[in-house]
Amino acid sequence: MIRFERALPLFVVGALASLASAYSGGPPTRRTGAPGEQTCLSANCHVGERFDDSPTVELDLDGPREYDPGGPRQRWTLRIGDAARAYGLQLSVRRADRPLHPAGRLFPVDGSTTAVVCEDDSIPKAGCPEVSPLEFFHHTEPRRQGVFEVDWTPPRDAIGDLLVYVAANASVAGQRNSRIHLRAFRIPPRRDDVTVFNAASLLPTFSPGAWISIFGSGLAPAALAWQPGGDVPRSLGGVRVTVGGREAGIGFAGPGQINALAPEGVELGPARVEVIRDGAPTLAGQGWLERVSPALFDASRLIRARAGEIVSLNGTGFGPTNPPVPWGSAFEGEARCVLPVVVRAGDAQANLRFAGLVAPGVYRIDFAMPPVPAGIHDLVVSVDGWKAPAGRISSAE
Repeated sequence: MIRFERALPLFVVGALASLASAYSGGPPTRRTGAPGEQTCLSANCHVGERFDDSPTVELDLDGPREYDPGGPRQRWTLRIGDAARAYGLQLSVRRADRPLHPAGRLFPVDGSTTAVVCEDDSIPKAGCPEVSPLEFFHHTEPRRQGVFEVDWTPPRDAIGDLLVYVAANASVAGQRNSRIHLRAFRIPPRRDDVTVFNAASLLPTFSPGAWISIFGSGLAPAALAWQPGGDVPRSLGGVRVTVGGREAGIGFAGPGQINALAPEGVELGPARVEVIRDGAPTLAGQGWLERVSPALFDASRLIRARAGEIVSLNGTGFGPTNPPVPWGSAFEGEARCVLPVVVRAGDAQANLRFAGLVAPGVYRIDFAMPPVPAGIHDLVVSVDGWKAPAGRISSAE
């Protein structure tokens, strides 16, 4: 039977945070050190010491460290606990699973010495333009005290964990003598409002034909599982699930958990998910539907392999196949992924042998372990540039 154990999600470790400078007018945008961006150190606009994941930078919220989707503004206070002549700061809020996408809106508290700008240096009014969507909060004049305040409005929908990339500059004697403190803070959604997850990653992002897990209470009268061999049923024990109004497949139904196969034909974006028990609908929650949502069921275990050894992984959410296979239908054989799949172990790209559907909603990824130094490395699988949350792989001599 197909049943996915509930486990803590494995998140990609937050990348380096934004880098600030302490000159009048504020730092340039897109110098954050987040994925795909430089830092001011690499651009040589600052010289000094660099401190990664620095406890010197603290973030205080005016409430629990979580966000309420569609909720009111929060007041954030950032403190830089480093004795210096002057202080600068830059901050950006991103989705943890898609670090090039902004999350929520930023608003300066002190508009005379701080500002919020879009990545094209324009001032956001009703938000940043689509071509430059990222927002940055930073100083416009150096501060004599290392305390900054900013207001933040949460996103309308639950979009999973967020990362607040912060960089603080404690300037001892100008731009060429600085201590740069980098840190990323994780802010989850209110979990009692988010009960629908990708079954492999436990992130609230999934895609057509991917397995999802729904958690709650009283979802089903008893535990029942689909026995593979035919089409995925649309009902188990009188329990059905709809995603965006369309019937989903049911792989497992229990009082506290349901594993369902997301249907095709649902509009991308926020997706309302309902559990229907004995004909009575119950709102289970809301997730976010994307074109693909790659995730590995194997991400929670440490994989060991020697160079050249073939490794097989199982996952979900890797998109369309050739030949096409109707979602939820039984089939035999292998249907290869249409979109390009890339596997990396540490800094090395692996030789992909196969990536495709092998059972309803389940994909197999086969690759040859590349020659990498002995030790433990991040294992990252992506499809068409969308990365699955990283696993770990150990290379033996």
